[in-house]
Amino acid sequence: MSFTRTFSTELDPNFGEPFQILVTIPSEKPSQTERNKVPITIFISKEGPNTQFGCYIYSIVHPKTSQVYQTILNNSNEGLLDITKKLSNVVSKKYKVPAYVNVNGYFDIYDYMGVLKTVLEYIDEKFDNPEDTKDVIIQ
Repeated sequence: MSFTRTFSTELDPNFGEPFQILVTIPSEKPSQTERNKVPITIFISKEGPNTQFGCYIYSIVHPKTSQVYQTILNNSNEGLLDITKKLSNVVSKKYKVPAYVNVNGYFDIYDYMGVLKTVLEYIDEKFDNPEDTKDVIIQ
């Protein structure tokens, strides 16, 4: 059995433009009470795979305090950095896992809420329906 599953699709938030996402999640939904070591990895792009590598953030949550610690693995413009850090922070806090988040291309700060909501709904859908093979790349 594999420890992760990888999905790729195009998501269309209620607010903002459609974007492509590649997400790798643990095979089982992370526990809220135990230490989770398998990270969630997210790559987001409006322009597809042939875009410059944008902002890349690693986040890890402290198991006792739920404090999220982050490091910048690749920097970009200030707006993209803010969106990437916030998304990485929310993913780590919500699922209590380490998170690698990469955002490429141009995302307006006003797109943030739509992107965040759409990404979290997509991840929840994949955790809630583990037998769903739609969008699967690697299982």
